[in-house]
Amino acid sequence: MADEEELEVPPGEGDEEPEGSVEEKEEEVEEQEEEDPGPTEEELIQMELRELGIPSEEDLLSGYPFPVVKDPSSDDTGRDAYRAKAKEFDFFMFPINSVTTLFDLKVLNLQHSGLGDKGAIALAECLKVNNTITELTLIDNWITTKGGHALLDAIRMNTYITKLDLSENRLGYRAGQVSGDAELGVILHNLLKNESKCKQLKTISLRANHIGDKDMDKTCDALSGNTWLHHIDLSYNELGPLSGKALGAMLAANMDIRSINLEWNQLRGQGTFSVINEGMMDNNTISKISLAWNGAEDKAGEAFGSIVSKNGALEEVDLSHNRIGEKGALKIAEGLVQNQSLRRFSLSFNPLSDAGCAAVIVAIRETQNTQLCYVDIKNADAGPKAHQELLATKVAKPNVEIAVPRSLLIPQETIVEPDPPA
Repeated sequence: MADEEELEVPPGEGDEEPEGSVEEKEEEVEEQEEEDPGPTEEELIQMELRELGIPSEEDLLSGYPFPVVKDPSSDDTGRDAYRAKAKEFDFFMFPINSVTTLFDLKVLNLQHSGLGDKGAIALAECLKVNNTITELTLIDNWITTKGGHALLDAIRMNTYITKLDLSENRLGYRAGQVSGDAELGVILHNLLKNESKCKQLKTISLRANHIGDKDMDKTCDALSGNTWLHHIDLSYNELGPLSGKALGAMLAANMDIRSINLEWNQLRGQGTFSVINEGMMDNNTISKISLAWNGAEDKAGEAFGSIVSKNGALEEVDLSHNRIGEKGALKIAEGLVQNQSLRRFSLSFNPLSDAGCAAVIVAIRETQNTQLCYVDIKNADAGPKAHQELLATKVAKPNVEIAVPRSLLIPQETIVEPDPPA
């Protein structure tokens, strides 16, 4: 039958593939091969070892709690940095645990801790990362220039410490035996220059550190342009007349220092004169200064009398334990009458004489300064004339405390003159 006859299809018709299909299939195969490269030779070896029950290096290490090595600088208290630096020393005797437990305090007091130079170097590493400490006290730790170099260099880059006390160390000890960048003057110059980052540092104490003229020259050079330090203590050092000249020039240029302590040095007559006459003449920012125990003479006393008459910033002045005599006392008395800012003033242990003491007491009575509350003229050779003026001044100015020798407080009529020898 016709409908059951098979239709013959011409050869080549119906079995043609779309153009480019063979190439596409080859590309697909290549892509599949690239997507699944199969296990590497190393992976095959690891698989065979596991089948044999032999653990790999990764399996062995995963079973043991090996400590993770941390970067010391990642600890913002500085404990890790302190310990890491201590481990670098072959031998040391400075404290570790008792010190590091305090590194999260704002006020860190390590006085008399026996740090030495090595401890100071370790502490310097702590201060490079610590962001908590704002006041640091390192009194009496036997720190020399070597430890001080590392410590002050770290503080130079620190932006948190506002108060630093390095009193009673040995930063300037044997200054002639060190040179270059190791000199204390160079170290302090780098710390105090305006390029330093520690502009939040307001108070520094270098009391009793064997600091001499050589170091003070470079230090004053940096302080002349310093705009952020307000209080500095250089007492109980070895500053001589040359330091007095450098300090005078510095105080004339610096208008940011509020207080300076120079007591118990070796400024002598010329040095103290330079500080007062050159440094204080045009300075109207210093409110507190001490020049006690320096060998100041009448020349310095007269200079102070001239300055105090027109200075409106001075509030506390200590000129005790010097050599100011009657001539200096009379000039100081003239200045006190005109001064309007002084609150506390000491001239004790100076050979002022009876007339000099009397002049100072009269000035206290006549001044219009309502701020004045304390004047000390103990052991200043006061006599009967000073006694009479003291009685009148106590009535006129009862709110002003005048410290005088006990003999002046005894009523004259009660003093019995001894009988002449037979």
